[in-house]
Amino acid sequence: MALSPCWKKLWKAFCTQDYPEVQILFGVRDADDPAIAIVRRLQERHPELDMDLVVNPVLHGLNRK
Repeated sequence: MALSPCWKKLWKAFCTQDYPEVQILFGVRDADDPAIAIVRRLQERHPELDMDLVVNPVLHGLNRK
């Protein structure tokens, strides 16, 4: 998996937003995706946030993002 060199800073910014009732949703296509471990660590470090992970192998349209 290729992560941006500044991924920690970017994801930390998501986790420290000052917005009421925001949900952070991460999605991967493969249950073996290494990003899952990173998301789980974020969930452990920020239990106060509504943060979920979806694993879905189905392609929904042309954009894979």
